[in-house]
Amino acid sequence: MSLFLQSNEKEKIKKKIKDGLTSLVESTNEIAEELAEKMKNKKEKIKEKMKKWKPEHEPKPDCNQRGCWHTHCSSAVDLALQTLTAARSFAVEQLALLTEKQLMITVEKASIEDVMKVLTVSRKHEMLQLWNTCSQLVSKSGLPPEI
Repeated sequence: MSLFLQSNEKEKIKKKIKDGLTSLVESTNEIAEELAEKMKNKKEKIKEKMKKWKPEHEPKPDCNQRGCWHTHCSSAVDLALQTLTAARSFAVEQLALLTEKQLMITVEKASIEDVMKVLTVSRKHEMLQLWNTCSQLVSKSGLPPEI
């Protein structure tokens, strides 16, 4: 009879463990479903915000063009030069290199006055590629060599 009770107790313990695990799995599934629903709602809210978002075309002091994206106007050049100066003064070489590359793209469409500004800064900071790019643009512009 003691073996039977032990076996019966074992079955009760097994059943309790099985019930506990089943309950745990069910509650975990419920939590996962709630989280999935919250994530879905957040995604939908973000999508709605993105549909409504429009870039602002803020006027810049040196740019009077309405709707300018400031990719090659004087404001863009000034900002890039300020960023370059700050990157150099704080020894953030990666930012300085990225800014130099961006300036090379920017000066291609910039005004000749802005190209001249970049030319002087590139010479001061010994950025040969940028200096070469600006020099070529100045020579193509038709300005007299005395300038």
